[in-house]
Amino acid sequence: MENIYVGWGLKYAGKGTAHLSPTTMAEYPSGLEITELLDPSLEEEQALRKKLGRAASCPEENEDTDEEE
Repeated sequence: MENIYVGWGLKYAGKGTAHLSPTTMAEYPSGLEITELLDPSLEEEQALRKKLGRAASCPEENEDTDEEE
């Protein structure tokens, strides 16, 4: 009688799974620089600008006028 092998042939291949990557929580600790916050309301933003002594208009709106020349 002949020997017949039925199998995957991976006897000496080692482990079939890769190492797990570090968890997200350990890789990116929670801090103020990456924590999402709600945007201030229009009234809160205007009150802050008034408190800081700035104009009510956004400075981004005025930047486009220089580029049109």
